[in-house]
Amino acid sequence: MDSPFAELYDELNGELPTIGEILDVWNTPDMPNNEAPQIHKDNYNRKASLLTWYLNEWIPNVVGSDWWSPQIRPYKFMTDKVEVEGAQKVLVTVTSEAFGLVQYENSRDKWIENFKYKEANGKHAKVPMHNKNKPETHRFKAKWSDAKSGQCSGWHHGAFTMFQIRKGSIKEFRVQDEADDMIKQKFGQKMIRIAYNIKEGDDDGTVEPAAKRARTESNEQEALAAAATTSVVTVEDE
Repeated sequence: MDSPFAELYDELNGELPTIGEILDVWNTPDMPNNEAPQIHKDNYNRKASLLTWYLNEWIPNVVGSDWWSPQIRPYKFMTDKVEVEGAQKVLVTVTSEAFGLVQYENSRDKWIENFKYKEANGKHAKVPMHNKNKPETHRFKAKWSDAKSGQCSGWHHGAFTMFQIRKGSIKEFRVQDEADDMIKQKFGQKMIRIAYNIKEGDDDGTVEPAAKRARTESNEQEALAAAATTSVVTVEDE
């Protein structure tokens, strides 16, 4: 948990981005000029910073560094394809990104409570497990999943429905962004290149998954995807 969130949590003064902010992560406003009100500058900086975090920290956490490494993300779009075992594979699939959104919504409030607990009790303190018979632990429960249950049985049905909703929204976004000449993914890539201090026109990077092996989904992701497929209408992955 700490790797993709600790620095962001501190930067946002003890908070994490809301679900709405994450869902709106691609809609960064135009950069304001020097004469613009400070509130507009602050809004732009927060949105640009959040998009950089999403692409540079969260997506690698969801899909794995083999598929979205520092050698890939400054030079490729998430929707680009590479050849793996004779087949063309999308670097970040609709399914993977949708799972990440569901996982974030599922766990955000719990993560915040975990951070608060460690702030109050020391960073090495063991965070209490949720116990339905102990009200003082209820704040440590995730929205849909049950950490004590195994795979499919650990997800409430609401997560399956949301998983399909998120897949549909992501696919719509990708279709529209392609029609718009990838304007939003180009901006996201620009933010990554700025973060890595990569100059305009510098394309000397490794741009394919280093291992060139088949994607391995986490057991949790496979379980949610499988259960969602049997529970509700699915959206084709690509």
